[in-house]
Amino acid sequence: MPPPDPLEIETRVLFNWMFKMVIHDLDEHLRQQAIPLSGLQYGVLRVLWHGTRSLSELSQRMLLSSATLVPVVDALVKQGYVHRERDPSDRRRIQLSLTEEGRVVINALACQPYQDSYHKAWQALSSDQRTTLLTLLRQIAANMSDSPAEVEARIAEIVQGHLNLRHTTE
Repeated sequence: MPPPDPLEIETRVLFNWMFKMVIHDLDEHLRQQAIPLSGLQYGVLRVLWHGTRSLSELSQRMLLSSATLVPVVDALVKQGYVHRERDPSDRRRIQLSLTEEGRVVINALACQPYQDSYHKAWQALSSDQRTTLLTLLRQIAANMSDSPAEVEARIAEIVQGHLNLRHTTE
């Protein structure tokens, strides 16, 4: 077995650290807005803003296990942001959708400027640095998957969803 690559280890540490900072910033933003949501709950609402999903579909979209999402969805139902109902075409399937209150919350959050530490760090990069970073991250994501084309399509879909949410709420 080859010796550990210090650059790979440092890259993993940096990805982990940046991820934790982004989650912390989102949680802080929600707290400042006096919205009783976690970052994960906010993510569920954003996915459901795009349409009704089953728990399995939500799990696939968010790259999280159903077991992780069940308590999150339960809390959102209890808060009145998400509605559960049986699929009329398949009684075994439970559909999740935003309530009107959930839609109001997600629309209000999408309209607010959100300038976290990631945004500030991104703005500090030159255009060439941004392009290089994005190219390398796309390559890493594609190399981590058995289906690079699927990764590329999924990322494009998520980015478009974020842009659509912003556009329709402005």
